[in-house]
Amino acid sequence: MTETKYKIVLSDKLYSIYQKATTQHPLSSKERKAYELLLENIEHKILTNAAQLKRCKDSHGLPKEVFDDLYPALLAQESHKDLTLRELSEKTLFKLILTQSEDEDQPPFLNIKKKNINRNYTITHLHDENRQLLQDYLSSVFQDADTILIYDKYFSNHTENEQLFNLLPNKEIEIQYIENAPASGDRNSEFIGSCCRKNKLWSLQQCDTTTPGFNRFARSHDRYLLINNILEITLTSGFYYIWNSSKEITCVIRAINT
Repeated sequence: MTETKYKIVLSDKLYSIYQKATTQHPLSSKERKAYELLLENIEHKILTNAAQLKRCKDSHGLPKEVFDDLYPALLAQESHKDLTLRELSEKTLFKLILTQSEDEDQPPFLNIKKKNINRNYTITHLHDENRQLLQDYLSSVFQDADTILIYDKYFSNHTENEQLFNLLPNKEIEIQYIENAPASGDRNSEFIGSCCRKNKLWSLQQCDTTTPGFNRFARSHDRYLLINNILEITLTSGFYYIWNSSKEITCVIRAINT
């Protein structure tokens, strides 16, 4: 049975490094790098057991004070104390084991070196919920933007999407866009162009989906905002629902590996 208060499991090595860092034990440069990667992917709380704690003490330098503090209580958990890491992960919410081992790169393992699963932030508004939080967030990430790419082949079908440009700062920004198919209605070039002409500091660039960097959008279904080509925001139901609360919207926010 899933114990929802626990989110993930760590490999023996990563659990030992995590505990060393949180108890202020010195880390080697290699351990420090692993710890920094771990922080990018970790979700609390972490599920462990007596068997893992003993392995960590015997083979991975787990601090003695951590072992002495946790082991008695973990040993008393009869149903958990001898489970394998895979069995432990089945009891967590995300069913994952974070690892850095080269030969562990398939579920339930999340290899923090290979990034085969990404940890992202999300903002969700259900139908009839106020959208001010999402609008304020978008405004904040636009403030340092030099380039903003808009991908939504239906963007020009909703005049309300003009409100997106009210969130942009009064500074030089290149607005990039992907042209839509004629069958989708009004053309993005005309609509976005008219929005950009309201501020002479904003420039416009149509992006070619046959060229590297933009060909991923040739067959994309979701809608995207890319800021400075380092931050990607996926809008699951379209830009229109940033303003219209008749339908839910979820935005998935992630860093783009460059």
